[in-house]
Amino acid sequence: MAARAGAGKVFACETVRPLAQIAKTIIAENGLKEKIIVFQTNSQNLTIGKELPSRVDVILAEIVDTGLLGENIITTVSDACDRLLKNEGKIIPLSATVYAVPIESLEISQERQVNMAAGFNISQFNQLIPKIYLQTRLNNYKWRPLSKPLKVFDFDFTKPIPETQEIKISLFPTDEGIAHAIAFWFELKLNPKITLSTSPLEKNTHWQQAVYSITPPLGLIPQKSYFLVATRNESSIFFKLE
Repeated sequence: MAARAGAGKVFACETVRPLAQIAKTIIAENGLKEKIIVFQTNSQNLTIGKELPSRVDVILAEIVDTGLLGENIITTVSDACDRLLKNEGKIIPLSATVYAVPIESLEISQERQVNMAAGFNISQFNQLIPKIYLQTRLNNYKWRPLSKPLKVFDFDFTKPIPETQEIKISLFPTDEGIAHAIAFWFELKLNPKITLSTSPLEKNTHWQQAVYSITPPLGLIPQKSYFLVATRNESSIFFKLE
């Protein structure tokens, strides 16, 4: 797509050998063999004067997962901007914003936690639930938000980004219910005029939404205030309700 849009030369990185090999075949079949070079490596292993003849004009990075950070976009893009991009070069995407909301969904809770089995209470197994989010198309389930979506993290990929971060946001429920999980999604600003959203209220994308289960679930009532605590490292985001 970059070549079709007018790029004179495209340097593509793919770490998985079979995918890199097939990519080369697809590129050749589409008549772009002379324009696109595929490196079977991470961009962090590319060097100017060896793999690349000079610094590049544009970095295009589609290395985001359903929770934004899982494919190491922060470290990869930071390195590429520092070492491989011209001073006046462009990066796509420019920035990203993560939004989160507590949700009630008995369906999701029952799918991801255990209680009774064959007449036995085995709910203690829930202590072993890994603290990870799962890719979920929310609208395939019965669910409802219990507050307005909250802006959690902003990322400007053109500037240095801290390795870790923690924020505590005041949360005011808009409805009474049981918070079984935190659903979150992101908006990518591709350029100053174009934004892509993975919100469940927008058109479906292949990223879907990220859902972080709360163990045990927490009852919320509109008359009380709570806190949403969000922490992150360079590859994942974690939540808890207080």
